[in-house]
Amino acid sequence: MNRYTYVWNDPVNKIDPNGLFPCTVGAGEGTQVTECEILSIPIPPLWGTEYLQEAREARAERDFRKRLDKALKDASKKLGKVDKDCDELLSVIGVSAAEVAAKLASVDYQNGATSADNLWAAMGAGVQGTSETMTVADLFRMGAPPYPSAIRVDGLSAPNNTIYLRTSATNWENLVHEGVHQFGPFGFFSDANIMARLAGFYGTDTSKGGIDVRGATQQISDKIKEKCN
Repeated sequence: MNRYTYVWNDPVNKIDPNGLFPCTVGAGEGTQVTECEILSIPIPPLWGTEYLQEAREARAERDFRKRLDKALKDASKKLGKVDKDCDELLSVIGVSAAEVAAKLASVDYQNGATSADNLWAAMGAGVQGTSETMTVADLFRMGAPPYPSAIRVDGLSAPNNTIYLRTSATNWENLVHEGVHQFGPFGFFSDANIMARLAGFYGTDTSKGGIDVRGATQQISDKIKEKCN
């Protein structure tokens, strides 16, 4: 077996830390490449494209679980030492720190960008503007309806005790945000109702820490980070 296939038989000048693509070690005098650059025409792996896809999916899941583990630890730490401002915020939302912490410890977490779960089945009902064949991954890829969408989906809290997250947006404040929805995503704890209560308490002047009720729901996560950090 040729052990240097992936580096074009040049192990001195090329590296391949992921076992997938050739990478040039140096890009000029005094410089060094620290990450593999995927070439426009990658060398196919010895085991075929199916193996490559499986390797990518496995790596994506590892990355997601690593981010999730850190986010859960951070959320536990933040919720375990709430001050007056954080307690006040959670009270306006309608929950306590202890309730959210307990909820986050009991739900299942999935990578929304790769989940093959049927969207309607996950939500327990039809989702307006989507088709009954859509998966959760489709929603994360296409964004929130109507389509074409300008709204990226970073998190989805399903009533089946599951929270779907985008890896790049898996942080403690988004975890707390989605955890709140586990108390009832369609009613009192929907994004629209939470934002309305926050606007009623903090005002609507965003330059002074208020909430734009017509704006992005990311404002909820931002307010959680501001008050509970």
